[in-house]
Amino acid sequence: MPRAWLSSSVRRAYGCHVAQLAGTGGDGLGTPTEIAPRVWWVGASRPGETFQCHAYLVEAGEHSVLIDPGSSEVIDDVLAKVRQIIPTELIKWVVCHHSDPDIAAGLPRLRQALPRADVELVTEWRAQTLLHHYHAGFPYYLVEENAWQLPLDGDRQLRFALTPYLHFPGALCSWDRSTGVLFSSDLFGGFTDGSDLFARDGSYFEAMRPFHEHYMPSREILAAGLSRLQRAFRPITAIAPQHGCVIPQPLVDEMFDRLKELECGIFLIAREDLDVARLLRVSNAVRRMTDALVMAHDLPELAAIAQRVLPDMLPVGDIELYVETADEGLLRFAAADGYVGSPGAMPTASATSLVLPVGGGGPAASVHIELTEPADISHEMAEMFLRLVPALRVALHRHLEQRQLEHEHEELQESAMRDALTGLLNRHALERMARRDLRFGVLMIDIDHFKQVNDTYGHVAGDRVLQEVARCCRDAVRAADLVFRYGGEEMVVLLPNADRAHTISAAERVREAVSRLVVPDVAGLAGVTISVGASMHHRGQPVAEAIDDADRSLYVAKAAGRNRVQGAW
Repeated sequence: MPRAWLSSSVRRAYGCHVAQLAGTGGDGLGTPTEIAPRVWWVGASRPGETFQCHAYLVEAGEHSVLIDPGSSEVIDDVLAKVRQIIPTELIKWVVCHHSDPDIAAGLPRLRQALPRADVELVTEWRAQTLLHHYHAGFPYYLVEENAWQLPLDGDRQLRFALTPYLHFPGALCSWDRSTGVLFSSDLFGGFTDGSDLFARDGSYFEAMRPFHEHYMPSREILAAGLSRLQRAFRPITAIAPQHGCVIPQPLVDEMFDRLKELECGIFLIAREDLDVARLLRVSNAVRRMTDALVMAHDLPELAAIAQRVLPDMLPVGDIELYVETADEGLLRFAAADGYVGSPGAMPTASATSLVLPVGGGGPAASVHIELTEPADISHEMAEMFLRLVPALRVALHRHLEQRQLEHEHEELQESAMRDALTGLLNRHALERMARRDLRFGVLMIDIDHFKQVNDTYGHVAGDRVLQEVARCCRDAVRAADLVFRYGGEEMVVLLPNADRAHTISAAERVREAVSRLVVPDVAGLAGVTISVGASMHHRGQPVAEAIDDADRSLYVAKAAGRNRVQGAW
């Protein structure tokens, strides 16, 4: 019986066999190797070759996935490894991150070997236009038409992210949500001899260096693509590239950081020719900054890229952007606040400062570059800045629009979470903010004889009483405590990290504060009292259950004569 698709209990019983099948720590690549729970390397090793190609298998019952199956030269070896783990009848999906022959040339043979008629090829539309020419006969599952995800068995899921031009216009990577493994395609690939499946230490970067220097178009496009992966997929517990070595979790962050700084593409042309280097410097900086303007996710990311690019041309110490906005006045975007923007004052110009106006429509803006020493701005540099201004204006406009939308969204969120009459958080906010995984005290508060207030003094007076009682409740508890209007004249208070004694103490403090209340503008009202029911919410308990406990205690307090506190315990 193929063991890898058995239950976890049966897996444990077959533990010795699993270890033998998986190889010995990845030093030999002749057998399938489980790189994460139910994630297998099933590639074909070619001893002595420096361009190792890896295929991977994700076990998911009848929705198992074969990732980057390989060329016609290796596909039979890949299938032989798969059969050691699961029957090929369980393969439902074949992922192709791009259309190169080392990934896809084996597709026609794979179509013949897989017994299921419903196997689908998972890719992106640009790769699909080229994969079609292999005439494999698979139907396509296009990730962009399916929310960039692929549901598997249970709640397991593969997610996808586009990494344009790394190294293919429609290149993408995938991530297994259950294990955190990133299948990175050409990214993080390296030239290795096939003796190790797993990267052992930081020296693996030297195997990645020539691969990325030659295959990736520029440092800025590479850094932008890597940042996109880090934003989209969290956590990344291992990186499984199509070439080179699997990168285990202790090396993941290091490899991301070092790759972001690697020079790639046309820059290499200039390394051996200083005249070419001099001539290319400005055009290379323009290209890199233009790439950054296209690829940057937002203005802070663009500013961080500029901090890396401009020192190639000038002795840059710091870069700041100043924008005069109608709503917020002068905003300063600087490294000190992560380039998110904060109120600031225009700096005084000096001999080492370079001020570049950002022309075009929209609010007045200027870039201030502080140099570490005086420097001349060549005609080529000045022209470069002029060429970049329109794109920078677009990026700035987009950022200010997004900033305004975020402010409006925050205001809407705040208004939607507040009761219009009392200013307390509302019941909708209670449902969102009461966390089941925390311990807290609960107070259920009800204004005594509130109907008589409305009947005797009118609803305007009743509203005034509600407002004053709400204010008393807020003032009588800690800043970290949450006060909600639950409905009508009822209010709920949540007391984080409170024990019974603190909960009762807070309830008495609120009750006494209300009993001393004098409601202005309501002549003749002798006083206001409240009854309070108290309970404890324990970690893991349904929040509604703790509120019900407090509510029942409130009714006991009412029955006992009102103006008192009753604990659920």
